[in-house]
Amino acid sequence: MHERALLGAIRPEGRRILAAMATRRPKKKTPTLAIEVGARLRKLRELRGLTQQQLADRLGAKKPRISRYESGNALPEAETLITLAEVLEVSIDELLLGRPSSSAEDGVQDVRLRERVRELEKLDRKYRDAAIEVIDAFVVKGIHEATTARLTSGGKN
Repeated sequence: MHERALLGAIRPEGRRILAAMATRRPKKKTPTLAIEVGARLRKLRELRGLTQQQLADRLGAKKPRISRYESGNALPEAETLITLAEVLEVSIDELLLGRPSSSAEDGVQDVRLRERVRELEKLDRKYRDAAIEVIDAFVVKGIHEATTARLTSGGKN
């Protein structure tokens, strides 16, 4: 009864507007947190060059779970968010809210190497995979040479 008294005090055009507001649905549905986190997760996973299966393996999860997260059908639990952030090398703020860390550092100190890595990230996956194989070969060779040198010098290094 009280609502009718209030409506009576409103002009007819105001009643039409209020009635329309009460019955109309919003034109555009805003994305849910799960959808937003899923989109960021997919973007970060792809930037890191990981497949859903590789990410699942690092989490100790199954691939469909990653797919549910990325599609926004499920939101990771707190412990999983922490692990995701660690695996993807981002802050939880960046993963959940899209706020990059103010101290974001990729860990590569050599500027020339960092620039080349950024350029590689823009290339097709097959070229990135080939570059990773070449880098792996150099790392193995470097470790082998360092170990050989240490052994031949009697372990004095």
